Amino acid sequence: MYNTDRDYRPSRAQLIWLLAFALVAIGVVGYAVDTSNVHTAKDTLQSAIDKATIRLVRDIDSQSDAELKQNLAKVLEEQTFADDDITSLNVSVDRKKHRLTANATVRVESTITSLIGPDHVDVTVSSDTLAAN
Repeated sequence: MYNTDRDYRPSRAQLIWLLAFALVAIGVVGYAVDTSNVHTAKDTLQSAIDKATIRLVRDIDSQSDAELKQNLAKVLEEQTFADDDITSLNVSVDRKKHRLTANATVRVESTITSLIGPDHVDVTVSSDTLAAN
């Protein structure tokens, strides 16, 4: 019937199933953490680039293209996570239309999923802003 022995030890098969379940659980939690990190980095970068282009488009006539790009990069570095590296930043200025377009890519490092997949994910966002007349 039931084993009432206090020195019960799990069988080898039970230990293997427990180990398999633990590995799957760690993988699922790791994937969830890495996915959350990617989405958080994308949302943070999108918010930062939108705020920066809205602020900088006002000065489109008083700054050169290089100054606009430099100022945009500075704002993005201040507002994004220190662990995320901005790998590219492209700025396009249309002075006739008073339009500032920016694209930024950030590299988000993986934690758990890097054991079985890529060690990073590149996230790209863009912003297209017109100055109010």
